[in-house]
Amino acid sequence: HFGIQSVADFMLITESAPSAASRFEIWQRAIYMIQDFPYTGIGLGTFSRVGPLMYPYFLAGPDADIPHAHNIFLQAGVDLGIPGLVAFIGVLVAFVFIALETLRLSRDSDLEPLALGLLCGFIVYLIHGLLDSITAVSIKAGIALWALMGFTTALWANLKAATRT
Repeated sequence: HFGIQSVADFMLITESAPSAASRFEIWQRAIYMIQDFPYTGIGLGTFSRVGPLMYPYFLAGPDADIPHAHNIFLQAGVDLGIPGLVAFIGVLVAFVFIALETLRLSRDSDLEPLALGLLCGFIVYLIHGLLDSITAVSIKAGIALWALMGFTTALWANLKAATRT
């Protein structure tokens, strides 16, 4: 019950990926897509159509409905190509600096818990994104990420303006 395979299966099993091996197969197919379409990607939200046609799944089966790459970074690379992946990572890195600056500016104020909560929410998003991509850039649920980043940036701008006066 406590072997590496059981733990990996527990963490990686989803409805569309019934085992850790099938999750690795999905990731492998995503890497193939990035290799084959490095500049443009396959297009937003087309993973479920392109995957079974060009890169059949052996473990998940030919009829498996796999909507995304189950990794935000792979999904960004698949959807947007390598330039889009680099831009996405750049946005995330820039946001980390803004979030940390927001936390620094909010020290000893009533807004510190809000700044800490927004930063922790982003960290949870990144950790979850390593194993799934339900809030990737190309689907409607992605608004959660952009809202989190927007609220943090608005708080940062508010705190920055308050320190100038």
